[in-house]
Amino acid sequence: MSAENEAARIWRSMAELSQGFEEQALLASPYADPPFTEGHVADALGALAADRDHNKVVRMLDVTIEGRRSPALKPMVVDDPPGPGEEPAAWAKRVFGDRPFSVMLNAVERWSEPLARAAAEFFAPAREAFGVPQQNYRISLFLGNYGFTPSGVHRDIGRSERVFHYNLGPGRKGFYSWPVEDYVAATGSTRPSFDPEPLLDRADGHTMEPGDLLLLNVSRYHVGHSAELSATLGLEMSKAPAAEIARDAAAAALGDLLKAGDDPVRPLDFRPEPVDYTDLSWARLPGTGVAEWLGGAVSAHVDRLRSNLGLAEPPMPLEGVDEERVADSALRIAGPFPLVLREQGRGSELYVRGRRIGLPADPALPELVARLSTGEEAAAGDLLPPGEPDRRRALRLLTALVRLRGVDARPLDGA
Repeated sequence: MSAENEAARIWRSMAELSQGFEEQALLASPYADPPFTEGHVADALGALAADRDHNKVVRMLDVTIEGRRSPALKPMVVDDPPGPGEEPAAWAKRVFGDRPFSVMLNAVERWSEPLARAAAEFFAPAREAFGVPQQNYRISLFLGNYGFTPSGVHRDIGRSERVFHYNLGPGRKGFYSWPVEDYVAATGSTRPSFDPEPLLDRADGHTMEPGDLLLLNVSRYHVGHSAELSATLGLEMSKAPAAEIARDAAAAALGDLLKAGDDPVRPLDFRPEPVDYTDLSWARLPGTGVAEWLGGAVSAHVDRLRSNLGLAEPPMPLEGVDEERVADSALRIAGPFPLVLREQGRGSELYVRGRRIGLPADPALPELVARLSTGEEAAAGDLLPPGEPDRRRALRLLTALVRLRGVDARPLDGA
């Protein structure tokens, strides 16, 4: 069965079991050949450790030992990730010993290309039903034997969100949830509870074996329980209001405009500068009306999201990519992710896995994108136009696409 058909089957089954994705529900071992593996988790932790964006790493990572959460624990993961071929269970034993621990990581789609592609296939039915940007998607990792979730019984508020949890094992994992009114009746409060045991007999509960998939409505109060060491992927889908998309688009577009302007204040010079902050003549602000400008910003923002199929975080750029290597490679678009081209005045913009590339006015470049978008593999030399400077510009673009993981490259046979 193709990944697309398998995703559709799982979506239909879970929709029926969960009464339209409202109730907690479990599918036992839905995959004959699971697309998510413990090896992917180990590789993601290795990529996390190699990421040069340390601020993002520490922001997305959370570590506890024996119930104690501290930023000082994060180097245990970042400085000593799994080695080649080391499974998460063996790594955890080496790093944490017999102590109960948790490693929780958001934005896993940045650090694991196999998981990002598998998740993009998994969410295909959701994209068909909701579309991008109405839904966006994230991957989180929950690893450990930490007992109940360190944040206690809680609910996620502010948006409509559902999470598929896939248990990679090796141990089992439990999930419990309560409708809001039941939880308030049981506790007399809307605050989180850090003593879940007395509440469990009123919960909807499931125990996940390795390979099981569970749907959790996180607007309910919920808590996980990992008495045994397990690695669980959270495949999160969130419904975005139009105001949120417009706000994010406006912030991104306005940020680009202001960054391109000649700011009259030099922030690195620690001296007073007489500036009228209400005078924005230095900024490259749009001359059109706000509604028209914002509509264009939203359109560009949606194209950026579409290029990463709604996954919230672009992948970490590929290291060691240069024009010489790409020129001797066979290339294919990194399916299922599309290349999204926007005509923009004299040039154009290309959105690649959630990032933007500005293209000069050169008809050969859109033609190159169109050929890649067929999905057929081709030698780089067959894709490049004849003559300079067109050939050099096209090779530069191909190299950027490989580096940003929008195009896969493999050495040519015999190269």
